[in-house]
Amino acid sequence: MTFPGPGRSEMEGSLFGRGRAGVVLSPQLSQTREAWFPLARVLKKRGYTALSMDSLEENLDGEVIAGARLLRRKGASRVFAVGASKGATTVLGEAVRSDMLAGVIAVSPVLTFGDVTLRRNGISSLTEPVLIIVDENDSSIFAVEDLESWELRDLCRKDQRRGCSRNRLPSL
Repeated sequence: MTFPGPGRSEMEGSLFGRGRAGVVLSPQLSQTREAWFPLARVLKKRGYTALSMDSLEENLDGEVIAGARLLRRKGASRVFAVGASKGATTVLGEAVRSDMLAGVIAVSPVLTFGDVTLRRNGISSLTEPVLIIVDENDSSIFAVEDLESWELRDLCRKDQRRGCSRNRLPSL
């Protein structure tokens, strides 16, 4: 399906399911929306509306929010975003600039991609749940290494009763 993107652009995406909560799926570089189809099918089975979309590549600013607007028009009262690599950077950056996302999962974000740069003060200002996933052998670990120290410290402060460590994050 085609839907309005940022500015006057048109975006391509595939919708799965119909639920009160929606999930925008943003692909990594050189991937298309088909890469997220397996997860989109799982989300559909669990009662979510999922939008797997192609990236505009040249203008990332606003594409996830455009997807969130589409899901709202389709009946989702809350919208979450999941992204991988540059898609992870995009969902984090857009969560900072908009209050439309109820939460974010960022898998292997890069520090800078296109017009989006992750900034400590921006991400720390988020009040929505944020999960950043990296592997110790992942090259993007260097992009979030600095984020880890303050994110983990802030998460531990919010969950003092349970303790916290590098290997055991608190529940959000």
